[in-house]
Amino acid sequence: MKRYKLICLATLSGAILSLAWTEWCFGLALFIGFVPLLFIENYFDRNKHEYRSFNVFIYSYLSFFIWNGISTWWIIKATLVGMASAVIFNSLFMATVYWLYHIVKRMFGSKSGICFFVFLWLSFEYLHLNWELSWPWLNLGNGFAKDNVLIQWYEYTGILGGSLWILICNILIFFIINDIFIKKSFSGIRNKLIVLSFLIFCPILISLFIYYSYKEKLNPRQLLVIQPNIDPYNEKFSGMTNEEQLDILLALANQNTDSSTDFIIGPETAIPTVLWENDIPFSNSYKVLQKFLSAHSRIRFILGLSSGKVYRDGELRSETARKFRNTNMYYDLYNTAMQVDTGRNIQLYHKSKLVLGVEKMPFPKVLGFLEKYAADLGGTTGSLGIQDEPTVFK
Repeated sequence: MKRYKLICLATLSGAILSLAWTEWCFGLALFIGFVPLLFIENYFDRNKHEYRSFNVFIYSYLSFFIWNGISTWWIIKATLVGMASAVIFNSLFMATVYWLYHIVKRMFGSKSGICFFVFLWLSFEYLHLNWELSWPWLNLGNGFAKDNVLIQWYEYTGILGGSLWILICNILIFFIINDIFIKKSFSGIRNKLIVLSFLIFCPILISLFIYYSYKEKLNPRQLLVIQPNIDPYNEKFSGMTNEEQLDILLALANQNTDSSTDFIIGPETAIPTVLWENDIPFSNSYKVLQKFLSAHSRIRFILGLSSGKVYRDGELRSETARKFRNTNMYYDLYNTAMQVDTGRNIQLYHKSKLVLGVEKMPFPKVLGFLEKYAADLGGTTGSLGIQDEPTVFK
């Protein structure tokens, strides 16, 4: 196969995979996203005595670079270095996974290779959800995020179920096309088409049934979600005080609240300047909220803030603890959600899935010295603290 054909196939694969992350294309495009890439791998496998396995890495890296670039280019609006790092390294991880699949297939044959590919890709996505370099935005199952009617069954499998669905359909479509156009063999095509149709339409039909048969539970809650129009670059973290921003938020709340409202939900960092958690009840921001709630006694208010915790002497510190200048005291900063009500009950939740390079530096014991280079998007920078276990507000 000519080099330009291999490049075209790699480019096509990257372009198709990226379609699911656009506003105008269904996630169903992912069912054929890997097909051109599988043909590239198959070509080098059939000619393994002529080509090194590393060729698969090169062409797959091109595919994944295009996919990552088209899907996450917008990060450049916040940070050029962050965007470049995300695209380069995420493409590197994906290409390495695909390359390892090819190596295993060379050593143990097609069936073992295909099984290993599915297992390895799902393992990679699971790792990408949970390790220090977590960057799961392009995990395959997320490609159906805007097609929620088709994936109601995710409540049982999570997004990895969607990733498995996509991988198996890609493999089956590849085998069907390969049999018809490359091998010129129609043996077993009918059975493969039946299996493929079942695999595609059965989950969709189940999802449609779940979606359209859903009945709202009794005793629902009325929620009001508010997002003020505050410039995040020139006003959010430098041009306005906490109280000024809360005044805008509460003015919108007053305009849209009625006697049936149970909860008001504010945005992340609705209170951008750090509040020390022990002092929240005494802060001006909390007093502004209480003044609003006193006129709406049944409402609970949930909003985001930047909060801080000071460690007492002898208290066990986290890996992300920072030292106050010229003292022996330490503190942690958090991206926090807070629920307040007229009973003066303050409940806090610390965000634990943090954005790489902005809210956390991976492997802080080893790479902590790089914190000063973290992307500064306003507000708190460097590695934030997290809570060990997720909790819910009561």
